[in-house]
Amino acid sequence: MSGIHLLSPPLSPRCLINLHTPCLDRCRLEDVAIIGELKELEILNFLEYDIEQLPIEIGQLTGLSLTCLEELYMVDSFDQWDIDGRRNASLVELKQLSCLTALDLQVPNARIIPKDLSFVK
Repeated sequence: MSGIHLLSPPLSPRCLINLHTPCLDRCRLEDVAIIGELKELEILNFLEYDIEQLPIEIGQLTGLSLTCLEELYMVDSFDQWDIDGRRNASLVELKQLSCLTALDLQVPNARIIPKDLSFVK
């Protein structure tokens, strides 16, 4: 699906439970919580999806593990990085992603980038 606005999921969650890689490029979903029903989800693509907060239902996705995350593309989707992570996500958290091989994000203020932020891969 690309560039569409969905007021509600087009199909019942039962029809989507085996979906592995939904591609929701430039889409607008009224209820992002539907992804919690996609138990087989391995890849989640929200390209140019203006999301402020992931739904709590994302915790139900056992096949989608941030510790195994290999690619993270967040350009044009999130830029509200926090220095210490108290109010919002912090760049320091990226250090936990040991499998990361590709990273694309916006940082509006270079002063919040930790000096020791480096990636082996």
